[in-house]
Amino acid sequence: MSYAPKAGGADFVPGAPNTLTITGLSSTESSASFRCPAYPAISVSGTHGGGGSWAFTFTANESGVFDPTPGRFDCQVVYGSGKVEPVALQTGERAIGTEPSDPGAATRVSSITAGTGITCTPNPITSTGTIAANLALGGLTNVGSGADSASAGEVLEYQSGAWGPQAKRYIPDPSEGGVAVGKKKVGSVTKTLYLRTFYQAYDTGSGPTGNVTLWASSGIDPGWTARGNVTTSTGNAVSDGFYSRMEVYSNGTVVLTRNSGYNVADSGYYYELEYTLASDSGS
Repeated sequence: MSYAPKAGGADFVPGAPNTLTITGLSSTESSASFRCPAYPAISVSGTHGGGGSWAFTFTANESGVFDPTPGRFDCQVVYGSGKVEPVALQTGERAIGTEPSDPGAATRVSSITAGTGITCTPNPITSTGTIAANLALGGLTNVGSGADSASAGEVLEYQSGAWGPQAKRYIPDPSEGGVAVGKKKVGSVTKTLYLRTFYQAYDTGSGPTGNVTLWASSGIDPGWTARGNVTTSTGNAVSDGFYSRMEVYSNGTVVLTRNSGYNVADSGYYYELEYTLASDSGS
């Protein structure tokens, strides 16, 4: 009956650097690694000392994974040829002040220092600590730097592969003029789409009579859209159609045409106009 080679003993101190010298191993293999199935991350390369003697040098972290009390572990030596040989590892007392830990990969990080947008506590981290992101929006992937200088009321919108500030889509007050509310395809060109509102309160006695010039020389494209209503002096409101309509003359002037009963000084109106500008070369 053959027995697995024994390694370690009372002198193998988990949590401290150790060199295991094992005899009775192969004398012909060109390479060997010491492994422990219970701790898959451990793989320590060996140095052939001649004959059947091999030496395996552990770091404190690698040896530190073993249980805190002395014990026996079923390990193995894996040769370069693929042959596996069982090894019985005996550990001694654990190094004072150490606990079992994951040995990690062969390459270990000894220090982490905070860079732009990152906070480390402590800084640098050399053992344990906390890493937190402290980025402005413009520091994030696919977010343009302009996001950090957006104006009040703007929103983020994804265009051309990046997020950037765009005007918020809302129905403006008549005093605001036209506001950008999105994009519109005009032929092969994508232009900015604007929305503008026009309003006159009813029963004031001071409103315009007849048809109303809402916007002279507007410069808008032909593909505009209008919707709204007109109101009598008593508050009777009728949507656009027979009693009112919006027109754009050849010179660009926007006119509200109103029929009888809805075109006196006490009449009111509310209209919304969506449009693009002829001067917008678009994209």
